[in-house]
Amino acid sequence: VYDLQGNVFVQFPAHDTTLTITGDATKVYLYAMEVHGQGNIRLSFGDMSFACDKVDVYHSGRTAYVNGNLVFNDNSNKITADSGSYCWKTKIAAFHGNVTVNGQPHDGDVAYNVIEKRITAQ
Repeated sequence: VYDLQGNVFVQFPAHDTTLTITGDATKVYLYAMEVHGQGNIRLSFGDMSFACDKVDVYHSGRTAYVNGNLVFNDNSNKITADSGSYCWKTKIAAFHGNVTVNGQPHDGDVAYNVIEKRITAQ
């Protein structure tokens, strides 16, 4: 286990891209391929990124879970929410609680297909 504090920068392979995590503090479980971080987190996959307070990445499930002051950006959309997740196998990002899409409030939860750039209600 690597317990990293202050200006943390972590990268590891995530299927067909590289996952980059920066923030205030993370714990990296190398053998399990898990990363748990908190404080000014930025999670990047190519052209898209998540900014949030906390992240939990599980390589076995190919999913990152993001929580707190969540802001998602890609070249097409900006989505804010209380929490969310991204599965790099399915290329689906999900957003939960107080969701806005490009500044417009959205009722309920939202799923975003990052390949098709398509938003659907859940």
